[in-house]
Amino acid sequence: MKRVLFILLMISLLTISCTMNQREELPEQNNIPSQAEHSGDKSQLPDISHYSQRFIKAHLAELKDISLETWSPDQQKVAYIVADQLKETGGIFIWQVGEKEPNAVSEIEGKIDGFYWSPNSNYAIADIGMSSLRLGEILDAQTYTKVNSINYVGKPVWSPDGNWLALGQVRYLNPPIEWELDGTVDLVMYNINSKETKIIKKANQKEHFRPLHWHEDGVLEYAYNQMDGNSHRQWYPPEDGTLEVAFKNKILQKYTSPSGKNELILVKNGGGYNAYCQNGKYFALVKKYSYAGSLPDLSWSPQEKYLILGTGPSKISTGYVFDIINGKGVGSVDYLSGPLWSPNGNYFTYTRRGDDIPNANAEGLYFTSDLNIYDLELVGYSTCILKGTEDFYYTAEDWDQDGVEYSRRSNATGEAMENGKYIYARNIISWNLDTGNREVLETFAGQKYDNFNYSTDRKWISFIKHLPSAGDAFPGMPAVYNVETGEIRELDMVFQAVGGWLKTSWFNHSPKVITNQQNLLDINSWEMTEIKVAQNEWILGAKPAPDDTKIAVFSYYHGENTYDVMGLPLNLYIMDSKGKRILTKYETDILPYFNNNIQGLLPVNFTWLDNGTLLLENWREQWEGICDLVKIDIKTGKTTRLKQNVHAPTVAPDNSKIAVVELNGSSRYSSKNIRIIDANGDLITSLNCVDFELDFFNTKMIWSNDSTKLVIKGYKEENNVNRQHVVVYDMEVGSGKVAKLSDNELNYDQKEFLQVSDDGMEIVLSQMGSLEKFAK
Repeated sequence: MKRVLFILLMISLLTISCTMNQREELPEQNNIPSQAEHSGDKSQLPDISHYSQRFIKAHLAELKDISLETWSPDQQKVAYIVADQLKETGGIFIWQVGEKEPNAVSEIEGKIDGFYWSPNSNYAIADIGMSSLRLGEILDAQTYTKVNSINYVGKPVWSPDGNWLALGQVRYLNPPIEWELDGTVDLVMYNINSKETKIIKKANQKEHFRPLHWHEDGVLEYAYNQMDGNSHRQWYPPEDGTLEVAFKNKILQKYTSPSGKNELILVKNGGGYNAYCQNGKYFALVKKYSYAGSLPDLSWSPQEKYLILGTGPSKISTGYVFDIINGKGVGSVDYLSGPLWSPNGNYFTYTRRGDDIPNANAEGLYFTSDLNIYDLELVGYSTCILKGTEDFYYTAEDWDQDGVEYSRRSNATGEAMENGKYIYARNIISWNLDTGNREVLETFAGQKYDNFNYSTDRKWISFIKHLPSAGDAFPGMPAVYNVETGEIRELDMVFQAVGGWLKTSWFNHSPKVITNQQNLLDINSWEMTEIKVAQNEWILGAKPAPDDTKIAVFSYYHGENTYDVMGLPLNLYIMDSKGKRILTKYETDILPYFNNNIQGLLPVNFTWLDNGTLLLENWREQWEGICDLVKIDIKTGKTTRLKQNVHAPTVAPDNSKIAVVELNGSSRYSSKNIRIIDANGDLITSLNCVDFELDFFNTKMIWSNDSTKLVIKGYKEENNVNRQHVVVYDMEVGSGKVAKLSDNELNYDQKEFLQVSDDGMEIVLSQMGSLEKFAK
């Protein structure tokens, strides 16, 4: 057999020698040596002077038991493992391009999981270990020897010049930390030449560090980890030696903030540059730019809370927002003009591209521009407040102490058609429909406060404080406002503030309020009581009775309900006024409402008709949005369908009538009419939307205190925006009056009714934003 192989090999070599001048790479394709080189037998290797990377790759691909083939950055060396049947681990080989045989590296024990090459291709680390604590054998790729051993957690990270290693290194602590390692993890730098180790970030019982990436400019990126699970990235600039010199040589530009406390440094990184922020607290990467282009325009906020880096070769720029206080990025925004900062530095205004227009405007653009506000209290929440049309566009002129000064300009000439000011605040307003007078009762800056609800005596206002969010999370915190003192008190609890979970329910005769559908707060004592039912049930709604003597609580068995399988019906608990004792429990035949958009259950929308009867929505065809109004007798638990295809019940104070929204076309998303029924479900009167030239979709209704007037919010579409109107329907006269709400040109104003006077002509409402128009 050996004779046959030898003859075939000689024939192959003869063929190569005859055709070498025509195809020099043929030996690499047709002559793959055997595995003899790894066993020490070199007699079968052909005498080929040039062993290219292509040849070596092809050769290794043909061999058995080869693993972890890892090429050096310069593609001139490859490290790999050859399995050894006599040992579990196998042997390490390094093959240099141009050499006809690999070189074995001895003195390595243990199962190798991978190789980490230095950027200069002079060294490779053989990574060994069975846990997060690793052993690294440093291999000299020129002498094919082991030069040192190091221990680390995770993985080692090489410096750009290949002279340093960044390591997460364990250091013992007393008392010890209860986790896998014997101590905490410091961030250290190890010099490959001097074998010197220095700690650059010292850890403790609460925090530890691990290297992530060493940038080309010499900046080390690492993870700052807390024992509670929180983690974020930090950066370490080179402070001495060749790395520091190289870093300084790559600096493109430095910018100093107005206070002199913050500095932005632009450093070349390949074909682009990195932007870093440096102050007395930290050194942090702001933004990586993959191309050099023009340097960014900087906009420092008042009090230097934030920084915007604006770049863009065209009319439209891109601004990257950086949180200076916390040393982290917030987001980016495209803009035409701006940004202009608010005096408190929490918001900025800008214009951005709006809808396309058929003809070029005065600036030669085929699109209009809209006025927007970027809210940094809510972490990058952007809102369009004024929207341009085919006839005009908006520009931001200034942001003074009161609000944003803007101009509405003609697309044809560019001249100002209107100048005014937008007040970025949520106001509570008293509006008299007869006189048109408006009085601002309370003002809350920005958008962070929402869902206002007066107590019965109007001494308190409950609301939700929205917190900074990320992704699909909408965290919120309940709070109350003292109308007399102006004091805001926040509850130490955070929940998913979306949908019906925002609603609060005041008691009628005592200063107590239910928040988040399941927490009862006594304002006088500031005592919070969590309403509890069975351990495996989740509360979906809680409201006090009109006489304050009891609380109705709806719950369901957690985890039983999905969009396809609605699971078990709701349970109804009647509890005492403190929410601590269960008086009665009923098992209803009503299923909870699963919302497909949020993939979760929504709170039960119900109200008290009187002290012995509940009214609630029953979404019997949930996937089509079909709902009936049912009532429950809390003395017997009996459920009766009161009205089909209606929802949003609003009970008059005298309990004699109920306003409901009819589901036209058997869908909650079509145009709506209002039906007023009695306590037995019989129709009293109808308010058709076409009669008022309005749509009552997503309407809000509220009765006057004497139950004779019903106030309804409606919508009319103008310039692709639903403008808000109000209908005051007089039950005694049998007709309604329509009034247009002010600031209707605002694209986003969120008007919500809070209270109505006895005659229905004075409405207290909350409104997001308001306009002051300047005289021409």
